[in-house]
Amino acid sequence: MKKVLFVLSLVVFVSAALCAQDTATVSARTSSEIHQTVGSQAVPYAEPAALVKIFSNLGSKKDAFDYTNGWLILGPDSSYGEQQWIAEPFTPTKNHTATQIRAAMFYYSGGGTGNDFNFGIWSDASGVPGKELNGADKKNLPTWTGQSGDCCKTQNVTIKATKLKKGTQYWIAMTTDSNGTTSSGAWDYVVGDTSGPEASNHGSGWTGVNETLNAAAVYGTK
Repeated sequence: MKKVLFVLSLVVFVSAALCAQDTATVSARTSSEIHQTVGSQAVPYAEPAALVKIFSNLGSKKDAFDYTNGWLILGPDSSYGEQQWIAEPFTPTKNHTATQIRAAMFYYSGGGTGNDFNFGIWSDASGVPGKELNGADKKNLPTWTGQSGDCCKTQNVTIKATKLKKGTQYWIAMTTDSNGTTSSGAWDYVVGDTSGPEASNHGSGWTGVNETLNAAAVYGTK
Protein backbone atom coordinates (compact mmCIF):
# COMPACT_ATOMS: atom_id res chain seq x y z
CA MET A 1 0.00 0.00 0.00
CA LYS A 2 1.34 3.39 -0.91
CA LYS A 3 2.26 5.42 2.14
CA VAL A 4 0.62 8.83 2.31
CA LEU A 5 2.17 11.72 4.19
CA PHE A 6 -0.25 14.28 5.61
CA VAL A 7 0.90 17.82 6.28
CA LEU A 8 -1.10 20.36 8.27
CA SER A 9 -0.24 23.93 7.41
CA LEU A 10 -1.74 27.19 8.57
CA VAL A 11 -2.67 29.14 5.46
CA VAL A 12 -4.80 32.24 5.88
CA PHE A 13 -6.90 33.84 3.19
CA VAL A 14 -5.18 37.06 2.23
CA SER A 15 -6.79 40.20 0.88
CA ALA A 16 -7.96 40.32 -2.70
CA ALA A 17 -5.36 42.95 -3.47
CA LEU A 18 -2.56 40.82 -2.07
CA CYS A 19 -3.80 37.78 -3.93
CA ALA A 20 -3.75 39.76 -7.13
CA GLN A 21 -0.06 40.45 -6.55
CA ASP A 22 1.01 36.98 -5.43
CA THR A 23 -1.39 34.12 -4.90
CA ALA A 24 1.35 32.15 -3.13
CA THR A 25 1.77 34.75 -0.39
CA VAL A 26 0.30 33.64 2.93
CA SER A 27 0.35 34.86 6.51
CA ALA A 28 2.98 33.29 8.73
CA ARG A 29 0.75 33.73 11.78
CA THR A 30 -2.48 31.94 10.97
CA SER A 31 -3.68 28.89 9.18
CA SER A 32 -6.25 27.06 7.26
CA GLU A 33 -5.38 24.49 4.68
CA ILE A 34 -5.41 20.74 5.07
CA HIS A 35 -3.10 19.26 2.50
CA GLN A 36 -1.58 15.92 1.68
CA THR A 37 0.71 14.69 -1.03
CA VAL A 38 -1.58 12.70 -3.35
CA GLY A 39 -4.42 13.90 -5.53
CA SER A 40 -8.17 13.45 -5.54
CA GLN A 41 -9.72 9.99 -5.81
CA ALA A 42 -13.20 9.00 -6.89
CA VAL A 43 -16.08 9.81 -4.53
CA PRO A 44 -19.52 8.58 -5.63
CA TYR A 45 -22.54 10.76 -4.99
CA ALA A 46 -26.32 10.57 -5.51
CA GLU A 47 -28.47 13.68 -5.89
CA PRO A 48 -31.83 13.89 -4.08
CA ALA A 49 -34.54 12.64 -6.42
CA ALA A 50 -37.33 14.73 -4.91
CA LEU A 51 -35.61 18.12 -5.10
CA VAL A 52 -34.51 20.51 -7.84
CA LYS A 53 -30.81 21.31 -8.15
CA ILE A 54 -30.42 25.07 -7.77
CA PHE A 55 -26.63 25.10 -7.60
CA SER A 56 -23.91 22.50 -7.38
CA ASN A 57 -20.15 22.39 -7.91
CA LEU A 58 -20.04 18.73 -6.93
CA GLY A 59 -18.52 16.52 -9.59
CA SER A 60 -19.93 13.48 -11.32
CA LYS A 61 -21.85 10.62 -9.77
CA LYS A 62 -18.57 8.73 -9.65
CA ASP A 63 -16.32 11.54 -8.43
CA ALA A 64 -18.06 14.22 -6.37
CA PHE A 65 -15.32 16.03 -4.41
CA ASP A 66 -11.72 15.86 -3.26
CA TYR A 67 -11.86 14.17 0.14
CA THR A 68 -8.12 14.66 0.67
CA ASN A 69 -8.08 18.47 0.90
CA GLY A 70 -10.11 21.29 2.42
CA TRP A 71 -10.22 24.63 4.19
CA LEU A 72 -10.66 24.65 7.93
CA ILE A 73 -13.83 26.11 9.47
CA LEU A 74 -12.93 27.40 12.95
CA GLY A 75 -14.78 28.81 15.90
CA PRO A 76 -13.05 31.72 17.69
CA ASP A 77 -12.00 29.47 20.59
CA SER A 78 -10.59 26.59 18.56
CA SER A 79 -7.03 25.53 19.22
CA TYR A 80 -5.88 27.77 16.36
CA GLY A 81 -6.82 30.82 18.40
CA GLU A 82 -8.97 32.55 15.81
CA GLN A 83 -12.18 32.29 13.88
CA GLN A 84 -12.24 31.23 10.26
CA TRP A 85 -15.49 31.11 8.30
CA ILE A 86 -15.62 30.41 4.58
CA ALA A 87 -18.26 31.24 1.97
CA GLU A 88 -18.60 30.90 -1.77
CA PRO A 89 -21.03 32.55 -4.16
CA PHE A 90 -23.66 31.13 -6.46
CA THR A 91 -26.23 32.66 -8.79
CA PRO A 92 -29.51 30.85 -9.59
CA THR A 93 -30.44 30.69 -13.27
CA LYS A 94 -34.17 30.62 -12.38
CA ASN A 95 -36.37 31.73 -9.50
CA HIS A 96 -36.29 28.98 -6.89
CA THR A 97 -37.06 28.23 -3.25
CA ALA A 98 -34.10 26.67 -1.45
CA THR A 99 -34.80 24.03 1.21
CA GLN A 100 -31.57 22.06 1.51
CA ILE A 101 -27.82 22.72 1.67
CA ARG A 102 -25.29 19.96 1.07
CA ALA A 103 -21.57 20.34 1.73
CA ALA A 104 -18.51 18.09 1.87
CA MET A 105 -18.10 19.15 5.48
CA PHE A 106 -16.45 17.19 8.31
CA TYR A 107 -15.24 17.53 11.89
CA TYR A 108 -11.47 18.05 12.11
CA SER A 109 -10.14 16.56 15.35
CA GLY A 110 -6.76 18.28 15.06
CA GLY A 111 -8.18 21.73 15.72
CA GLY A 112 -10.55 21.57 18.65
CA THR A 113 -13.17 19.65 20.57
CA GLY A 114 -16.27 21.40 19.21
CA ASN A 115 -18.34 19.74 16.50
CA ASP A 116 -21.21 22.13 15.79
CA PHE A 117 -21.43 24.14 12.56
CA ASN A 118 -23.90 26.35 10.74
CA PHE A 119 -24.79 25.78 7.09
CA GLY A 120 -26.29 28.98 5.72
CA ILE A 121 -27.43 30.87 2.64
CA TRP A 122 -26.45 34.52 2.80
CA SER A 123 -27.35 37.57 0.76
CA ASP A 124 -24.68 39.45 -1.18
CA ALA A 125 -23.30 42.81 -0.08
CA SER A 126 -21.05 44.29 -2.77
CA GLY A 127 -19.25 41.05 -3.51
CA VAL A 128 -19.10 39.51 -0.03
CA PRO A 129 -21.70 37.84 2.20
CA GLY A 130 -24.20 40.30 3.67
CA LYS A 131 -26.79 38.76 5.99
CA GLU A 132 -27.76 35.15 6.59
CA LEU A 133 -31.15 34.55 4.96
CA ASN A 134 -31.63 31.10 6.46
CA GLY A 135 -29.46 28.34 7.82
CA ALA A 136 -29.32 25.41 10.20
CA ASP A 137 -26.89 23.98 12.72
CA LYS A 138 -25.51 20.49 12.31
CA LYS A 139 -23.75 18.69 15.16
CA ASN A 140 -21.57 15.60 15.35
CA LEU A 141 -20.24 15.61 11.81
CA PRO A 142 -18.14 12.56 10.86
CA THR A 143 -14.42 13.01 11.44
CA TRP A 144 -12.26 14.09 8.51
CA THR A 145 -9.52 11.54 7.84
CA GLY A 146 -8.40 12.33 4.30
CA GLN A 147 -9.06 8.70 3.46
CA SER A 148 -11.56 7.00 1.18
CA GLY A 149 -13.81 6.31 4.18
CA ASP A 150 -14.83 9.96 3.97
CA CYS A 151 -16.45 9.34 0.62
CA CYS A 152 -20.12 9.71 -0.17
CA LYS A 153 -20.79 11.75 2.93
CA THR A 154 -21.89 15.22 2.02
CA GLN A 155 -23.53 16.59 5.13
CA ASN A 156 -27.09 17.70 4.40
CA VAL A 157 -29.21 20.20 6.30
CA THR A 158 -32.80 21.27 5.79
CA ILE A 159 -33.43 25.00 6.03
CA LYS A 160 -36.56 27.10 6.09
CA ALA A 161 -37.94 27.76 2.60
CA THR A 162 -35.79 30.56 1.18
CA LYS A 163 -36.80 32.36 -2.01
CA LEU A 164 -33.94 32.97 -4.41
CA LYS A 165 -34.15 35.27 -7.42
CA LYS A 166 -32.87 34.49 -10.89
CA GLY A 167 -29.61 36.29 -11.66
CA THR A 168 -29.00 37.40 -8.07
CA GLN A 169 -25.81 36.38 -6.30
CA TYR A 170 -26.03 34.54 -2.97
CA TRP A 171 -23.50 32.77 -0.75
CA ILE A 172 -23.18 29.34 0.81
CA ALA A 173 -21.39 29.88 4.11
CA MET A 174 -19.93 27.50 6.68
CA THR A 175 -19.79 29.30 10.02
CA THR A 176 -20.05 28.74 13.78
CA ASP A 177 -22.27 30.32 16.41
CA SER A 178 -22.38 30.45 20.21
CA ASN A 179 -22.81 26.68 20.29
CA GLY A 180 -19.65 26.09 18.28
CA THR A 181 -17.02 28.48 19.59
CA THR A 182 -14.48 25.65 19.96
CA SER A 183 -15.45 23.88 16.74
CA SER A 184 -12.97 22.86 14.09
CA GLY A 185 -14.09 21.44 10.76
CA ALA A 186 -12.81 20.67 7.28
CA TRP A 187 -14.76 21.73 4.19
CA ASP A 188 -13.41 19.65 1.31
CA TYR A 189 -12.42 21.01 -2.08
CA VAL A 190 -14.07 20.49 -5.43
CA VAL A 191 -12.72 17.88 -7.81
CA GLY A 192 -9.52 19.16 -9.38
CA ASP A 193 -8.98 21.75 -6.63
CA THR A 194 -9.92 24.56 -8.99
CA SER A 195 -9.91 28.16 -7.77
CA GLY A 196 -12.53 30.86 -7.88
CA PRO A 197 -14.15 33.67 -5.87
CA GLU A 198 -14.70 33.00 -2.17
CA ALA A 199 -14.86 34.99 1.05
CA SER A 200 -13.39 34.51 4.51
CA ASN A 201 -14.21 35.98 7.89
CA HIS A 202 -11.63 35.91 10.66
CA GLY A 203 -13.75 37.82 13.15
CA SER A 204 -13.67 41.31 11.68
CA GLY A 205 -15.96 40.93 8.68
CA TRP A 206 -15.97 39.22 5.31
CA THR A 207 -13.17 39.67 2.79
CA GLY A 208 -13.39 38.60 -0.83
CA VAL A 209 -10.58 36.40 -2.18
CA ASN A 210 -9.77 34.03 -5.00
CA GLU A 211 -8.98 30.60 -3.57
CA THR A 212 -9.59 26.88 -3.98
CA LEU A 213 -13.33 26.24 -4.11
CA ASN A 214 -15.23 24.10 -1.61
CA ALA A 215 -17.68 21.38 -2.60
CA ALA A 216 -21.34 22.20 -1.96
CA ALA A 217 -24.82 22.24 -3.45
CA VAL A 218 -28.21 23.88 -2.90
CA TYR A 219 -31.49 22.12 -3.61
CA GLY A 220 -35.11 23.13 -3.37
CA THR A 221 -38.25 23.57 -5.43
CA LYS A 222 -39.14 25.39 -8.63
